[in-house]
Amino acid sequence: MTAPGGCDWSAAESAGWISLSSSSGIGDGSIRYTVSQNSTGSERTAVISIAGKTHTVTQGTCTISVSPENLDYTYTGGAGVITVTTPSGCDWSVSEAVDWITITSGGNGSGNGTVSYSVSANSSAVSRSGEINVAGQPHTVTQGPAPCTYRISPTSRSIDASGGTYSIAVTAPGGCDWTASESASWLRITPTSDSGDGTVTVTVDRNTGAARSATITIAGQAHRVSQSAADCTYTIDPTSRSVAAGGASYDVDVDASYASCGWTASESASWIRITPTSDSGDGTVTVTVDPVSYTHLTLPTTPY
Repeated sequence: MTAPGGCDWSAAESAGWISLSSSSGIGDGSIRYTVSQNSTGSERTAVISIAGKTHTVTQGTCTISVSPENLDYTYTGGAGVITVTTPSGCDWSVSEAVDWITITSGGNGSGNGTVSYSVSANSSAVSRSGEINVAGQPHTVTQGPAPCTYRISPTSRSIDASGGTYSIAVTAPGGCDWTASESASWLRITPTSDSGDGTVTVTVDRNTGAARSATITIAGQAHRVSQSAADCTYTIDPTSRSVAAGGASYDVDVDASYASCGWTASESASWIRITPTSDSGDGTVTVTVDPVSYTHLTLPTTPY
């Protein structure tokens, strides 16, 4: 600014994106001004007025581009790099819209640069997509679904004869459907279908017979249920019998609580014979009683 000594002057800008270092002076002098970054997307012009004279400021836009515009990942995830291209002096910053994408470096910069990020594993059986935004420019990340794999725990269970209720944990990626079924009427399960992680509740009925086992199938995985046998109980009929001196044979019926309940039979006198002496389940014992044998006859000694 050139002016005779003692001549006062003032300066003013016509736009808020221009800042003056001073707004007045006397005689010769200079004004320093600062122009902020243009993020409007189009060229802009403003005027600085100094002592009735004008100084025109024209500013171009910061054009920013990202490359590549999108990347695809498998369910296992991985790392990616975005190249940022923009004129020198153009500042930029980065934001990600989803929690499974993490910016590892290059969260902000000026001029050309790079942004590095990581993609976490997808535990769902559903594809997903997210966006990284660099100064308004999107970079789209698409990730494929996890495969449907299933695990159950425990894979077997032993239950006593009284029965009971217990749970089986099912582990599966979200969105993976599964069904459950049982192979025996003495088992009841709920639910019979679900998706993702879940729990199957198993109810085992009381066992009134021999030991038994069955399989529950959940998402193709086998769970084995074993139940111990009920206690063996027995009744016999008749419980007593009177036999004439001439002897006889008769049957005693044996009723057992179930077929695999074993039992034995024995007698306490030599003049009784039984058959069979052992069996299992319901059965019959044949009892043979010998006739009474008189080996000596004693006559009275009193004379007639």
